[in-house]
Amino acid sequence: MKNKDDSKQKIINAVGKIFRTEGPAGLYYTRIAREAGVDRALVSVFWQK
Repeated sequence: MKNKDDSKQKIINAVGKIFRTEGPAGLYYTRIAREAGVDRALVSVFWQK
């Protein structure tokens, strides 16, 4: 369960960082996944919740 929480926190941190530097235009799955160091599919799973 810890891995799931870690991945979710990485995604949240990545979204915050991208939003601060690029605004909402920079928020797309591939960019978030690259910044968070997770698979793109995982970003979409968390995004849908």
